[in-house]
Amino acid sequence: MMKSPRGSLQWITAGDIDFCVTRIDGAVRVVEDRCPHMAVPLSYGAIEGCVVTCPQHRARFDLSDYSLVTAPIMGGGNREAATAAAAPIDPEAAARAARRSQMMASVRTKPLVVFAVLQRDGNIYAILPNEA
Repeated sequence: MMKSPRGSLQWITAGDIDFCVTRIDGAVRVVEDRCPHMAVPLSYGAIEGCVVTCPQHRARFDLSDYSLVTAPIMGGGNREAATAAAAPIDPEAAARAARRSQMMASVRTKPLVVFAVLQRDGNIYAILPNEA
């Protein structure tokens, strides 16, 4: 694997696995390059500190402990704009907005697929589950 500069997300493919690689406080973090919500590549997202944001529905994951920080939102993009756009203008629209909110609340976001990392001779290796 290649080195990932601090504050960036790097996409690396090996075999049939896509990896998203970054460095946080000097430690290399490797996760599958797929958001566990709808499989969008996380490497196209943004990272701020140790939190990566999925570019599609804005789900946010903390790569220091691999937890879900913010659940995905309907429509993705800007949260404030999505909230304003969802504001109902008539009873039918209100019912659709309520149904969308209920649907999004029930969507499961699986945990990130995390890979252990081995650094040897200046190289970085992701350890696959069957190699552990």
